[in-house]
Amino acid sequence: MLFFLAACTAPDDAGEAKDPYSPAPYIVPEEEPPQADFSAEEVELALVEAIDRATSLTGDKVFPAYQAVMSGADTDCPNYYEQDGNVYWYDVCTSSAGTQYNGYSFYYYYEGWDDGYGQYYTGDALFGVAQVWDADGHLFEAGGTAYDLIVEGDGYMYWYSVAQGAFSYDGPEAEGTWLEDGLAPDMVQYVYYVPEGDARGYVMSGSVSGLSGGFTSAVFDENMILDATLASYFGADCSLEPGGIVSLRDDEGNWYDIVFDGPTNDDGSTPIGECDGCGEAFFRGESLGRACADFTGLNAWEGAPW
Repeated sequence: MLFFLAACTAPDDAGEAKDPYSPAPYIVPEEEPPQADFSAEEVELALVEAIDRATSLTGDKVFPAYQAVMSGADTDCPNYYEQDGNVYWYDVCTSSAGTQYNGYSFYYYYEGWDDGYGQYYTGDALFGVAQVWDADGHLFEAGGTAYDLIVEGDGYMYWYSVAQGAFSYDGPEAEGTWLEDGLAPDMVQYVYYVPEGDARGYVMSGSVSGLSGGFTSAVFDENMILDATLASYFGADCSLEPGGIVSLRDDEGNWYDIVFDGPTNDDGSTPIGECDGCGEAFFRGESLGRACADFTGLNAWEGAPW
């Protein structure tokens, strides 16, 4: 047996036995690190465009279109059902007014609804997958969720807007809105308001697509911007920029990250000199420089009900 073991090994230069069948490790040849195709200035242009597009993707734009096509319903079309206290329509039919319904939708209107936690909801909510043609041939398509709610609490309120999924409409109620373009947004947005002190804050989370300049989309990760008054309430010390990261995807599928220094839910402090509306732009961990935007106007988000 000892002879067998010795026969299956070969001495190396140091006289130690080793297994001649052990494969040598494969070392991947080192390549040049990837280079960014865009400068910090170009990333900044895409950032500004993404913010402008994101703030336009609000859930309130869905409801005038939905109400317009639902005005063609009658008692027999579409048929309504109830499940666990939720009322919805589900049908393929043509109403007496000539409106054609295909699919289903849950629609809710809240008027001072108490959530049991001291908050009261007023506004609209919609979830469904449907196509509706009105008598004039205008088509409304829904494949997702939309909210347009005012929530009031003790000494504060906020506007809660959700636009998630695919919605489109070619009727007059959608003129000048994102529904005309048939977009598929994924945006959740809040505008907080404290009447005492006229304090305001804004949070955006989600993604937008259809950007220009070599970029296709942007992702917002619960980026929060507070005005000076609301920042002081939260113990924050920056009202010129949000905290967290905004990521931009280019046409080749590469991601560029912009890291901001403003307040987050976990930390309200900002390093001295870094509260300037600018974040550090990175490509695969390598800094490209600073990318800036004007965030202050988001606190008075156009369309907010105050």
